[in-house]
Amino acid sequence: TVAGSDPAHAESSVQVSIIGLGCSSFSSFFKSTTPSADSKSSADGGDTDEAAITATSFDSKAYNPSDPTDAGDDGELLLLTRDNITKSHPQVQAWIAAIRRAVLDHGINLLDTAPWYGHGISEIVVGYALEDILSGNGGNHTGDDAIRRDELIINTKVGRYEADPAHQFDFSYDRVLSSIQTSIQRMKCDYVDVIQLHDPEFSPSVGLLLEETIPALLLAKERGWARSIGITGYPLEVQRELLLRSARDGGEGFVFDQSLTYCHCNLHDMSLFIAPPPPGEDVPSTVSLN
Repeated sequence: TVAGSDPAHAESSVQVSIIGLGCSSFSSFFKSTTPSADSKSSADGGDTDEAAITATSFDSKAYNPSDPTDAGDDGELLLLTRDNITKSHPQVQAWIAAIRRAVLDHGINLLDTAPWYGHGISEIVVGYALEDILSGNGGNHTGDDAIRRDELIINTKVGRYEADPAHQFDFSYDRVLSSIQTSIQRMKCDYVDVIQLHDPEFSPSVGLLLEETIPALLLAKERGWARSIGITGYPLEVQRELLLRSARDGGEGFVFDQSLTYCHCNLHDMSLFIAPPPPGEDVPSTVSLN
């Protein structure tokens, strides 16, 4: 049940089956240039408000991974990476606490991440959190509030990876399959509920997506690595073309079980509610919701 804290507005409560948490911020994507006062307090053994902590950078040369309080002494701070991250680090502990609180205390039942988020950091952090949330299936939690793997929806993505533009996108068959396996290993979750094609608008061609990416996603679903297949990105026309062409070429209904987009349902852009125009006609500039 989602409701306002004011009892006078109780009539606005609604029942929803899925409440999701985007996990891009559990990584070095959003960072300060110096450790926050809260993270220093945590490192010194003081109380920490994990909601107030910001992602912190660390000196990769001076940082000792075996010492979670060591952030370097020279003030030259670099990012946590997937190679030096540890579960015991105070920043990582803050991220884990935030996920744990969201799932166990506030009813969040969907975690959405991607290899692109922190270039692996987010998935690793989700995996650390799952160890403390789940009972069985790689989880270590034995308390009364532990949940089963099938009570939590875990989504991740394929196609977008590194900060280096030369290695940022890879929609090839082999990379898709290896990426899914890497994600499952990082999150220690046995399978993902939805494997999503990430930002297909950056693919060199639609043909590559139809001939390599989608077949790899279908194989992953067949092997049980993923329960469903999704697509996520900004341009609606790209999603529409993929949905229609993959269905037509496959001949057995829609390949994709889920479509996720953003910034098309607000005061500036209501194009999510506009039906595609007939060929040769322009998209209308305004839309009425009446």
